[in-house]
Amino acid sequence: MARTTASPAVCVASTSLPPNVRVERHLLPRVEKILERSPTFREQCRRLAAAPWVHVGVKLNPRVFDTRGYRAVSVIQRPRPNLLIALVTLEVLTDPAVWLAHELEHVLEQVDNVDFEALADRTRGVWRVGSHMFETKRAIAVGAAVAEEVRNRSAHHDRDVPRERPATLVDDHNSEE
Repeated sequence: MARTTASPAVCVASTSLPPNVRVERHLLPRVEKILERSPTFREQCRRLAAAPWVHVGVKLNPRVFDTRGYRAVSVIQRPRPNLLIALVTLEVLTDPAVWLAHELEHVLEQVDNVDFEALADRTRGVWRVGSHMFETKRAIAVGAAVAEEVRNRSAHHDRDVPRERPATLVDDHNSEE
């Protein structure tokens, strides 16, 4: 789920992640395992590192699922044109491989200027799930791919070969936000 608004939580930086992605300390071992095993996740991190104007905080919250039935939620703000702030909240009992990759893909959709409003009215790849909230096939596919890589690959198998990224849903449509 991607949503647009709120402030980022104070998190702890990991040297394994790009400097603009911060995760809570107790989540680091799980995220490092994902980084080790998933070329697709490493590609997401590479793309985020290449966008230093993007800042991502990742935290766990046991109430995410209880309040809305979601396993993860991203709140994304653009306080000014050259700054994007995303707070990714994962439900405590979720598989972070699926949901962190899924939510980071929503952040990358913002980097790619996906116009959710326009696409939700015209395509099956994007749909509205609430007020200012959208879901995409692209994020679902990436989350599933990363989960599969983490489950099925040893730490050294295909280490530097990312899976083919899902096609961007937008060719010539840019967000005005």
